[in-house]
Amino acid sequence: LLKKQADGMVAARMWPLAAILAVMLQVQATLPLGSAGVRIALSDLFLPMLLIYSALCILRMRRRFQWRMPGVEWWLLGISVVMSASLLIGHERLGRWSWWALGNKWAGWFVLVAYFMVGGALVRLGGTTLRAAFLRAFLACAAIVALLNSLAMPWLFGHYTLPFGVEFDRATGAMQNSNAFGFLVVVAVLLAIATEVRIWLYLPPLVTALWFTASRGALLAFTVGITIELALLPGRVVPLLKASAIAFLAIAVLTALSVAIDPHMLSEMKSGDAPVGFLSAERLNPEGGTIREREAQNEHAISLIARAPIFGQGLGYIIEKTGVSLHNSLLWLIIETGLVGAVLVTGFLATALRYLFLGRSDLFLIGMVAVSVAFMVMSVTGEFLYQRHLWLLLGMALAVPSEAPRAV
Repeated sequence: LLKKQADGMVAARMWPLAAILAVMLQVQATLPLGSAGVRIALSDLFLPMLLIYSALCILRMRRRFQWRMPGVEWWLLGISVVMSASLLIGHERLGRWSWWALGNKWAGWFVLVAYFMVGGALVRLGGTTLRAAFLRAFLACAAIVALLNSLAMPWLFGHYTLPFGVEFDRATGAMQNSNAFGFLVVVAVLLAIATEVRIWLYLPPLVTALWFTASRGALLAFTVGITIELALLPGRVVPLLKASAIAFLAIAVLTALSVAIDPHMLSEMKSGDAPVGFLSAERLNPEGGTIREREAQNEHAISLIARAPIFGQGLGYIIEKTGVSLHNSLLWLIIETGLVGAVLVTGFLATALRYLFLGRSDLFLIGMVAVSVAFMVMSVTGEFLYQRHLWLLLGMALAVPSEAPRAV
């Protein structure tokens, strides 16, 4: 009883920090550093303070990290060593330091590790109580942003700009990128289905926003993730269908309103110039320009593997040589970190997925099984390894809550 009361006090004390983190994770900005810039989440600015505070609390309460998955620290250390070696290899191959490699990829990896550890610390300190509070703040923020963005789409289709100058014709939320926002929406949908009773509060705005992202990768990840989740939670089928019906009605109304405001949009949709969600010739065409472009990038990338299959070409090689980032996480890992790096990262994620599945009596872990599979699927269509919320949630899922006496 005393232990439960202590956990409750810790959860209450850390709840404001967790709520701020849940919101700031979903807001991104691009700093004008290097040729490609450095994209950060607002939570990156908040992360050092939270990391130090969590570490002090862990030490003071004498609660060492406990993980559902054995050897977590060794996995992360091994990947960190490979990333550091790849940074040096890239410097040697390019003949100079690449800011993209140094800032976005190498330092970015350690930022992800920090998020993972913070997620684990929150659960070790505040248990399932703090975890549930964080999730509600995370889901509420995602749903509110999705609702506002969806309602704004008819106006944005007509103007293609916000009052403060950000131009776009696809839903991006506060993530600056429609695909990144699409993945965030997928994560929120899957976690809401698994952990929330009143999913009708979350799913209609989230599914509507997913439509307006026009992200094919997110739609594919959503389809696969939902299939996995409903196989594990068949009782969620009826609530999901009801919530989806509301979302489809909202999509139809907002689409009709968009076309009413700008009748020329119908002809533009046929040409693929202006996607209203997935209502675009380009979005629905498997031979579309962006798909062919990415297929060509992948073919070129595959040809590079044989040149350095074991340790790769080094961090930053692809973008420095081609000017664009590779839209496939696995190919990127193989080319720049070699088979060694790719095996370590995919091995870590596959092992984590196994232990999440073993702990599926916890509804949050069922949600994270679906999230993990959705991430793997979407990573074939883009580079999504560096999504902060994914790593924080993974740390929360793999950490043994403070209420549990020992690791599973």
